[in-house]
Amino acid sequence: AMNRVTCRLAVLFVTMLIAVSTASADRFDWRKLEDKPDAWYRSDEAVRIAENVLSFQSDAGSWPKNIDTASTPYRGDRSKLQGTYDNGATFNEMRFLGRLYRATSDPRYLAAFRRGLENVLAAQYPSGGRRAWDSMGWCMRR
Repeated sequence: AMNRVTCRLAVLFVTMLIAVSTASADRFDWRKLEDKPDAWYRSDEAVRIAENVLSFQSDAGSWPKNIDTASTPYRGDRSKLQGTYDNGATFNEMRFLGRLYRATSDPRYLAAFRRGLENVLAAQYPSGGRRAWDSMGWCMRR
């Protein structure tokens, strides 16, 4: 079980890894949510986006890249979702879920964030470095 200090350190770790991603037509512009107050994260719009984001989380805990994971729910075969850390994938969704959890205390958001964090940590080398890709081009899976 992750205690409060470990959880806060993990959030800090992930925050430091978040890459600045550029907006494109097929991706959601996560930057537009950065300055939203906590009250917004309790709104119907935030909850709708959260449901969509949760639907795109892979079984391994990561999210796919270059796909708008915020605007519409994933309707395909969840076992086929393959996530990565490339182009801001996974970190943008984790940052959003962290803010949601802080504003709402909804355990679903914390659980999804933790699954993402476990995926990130599983990809870390003993030296402290990490890789985003395995030989198949997707995040490491346990």
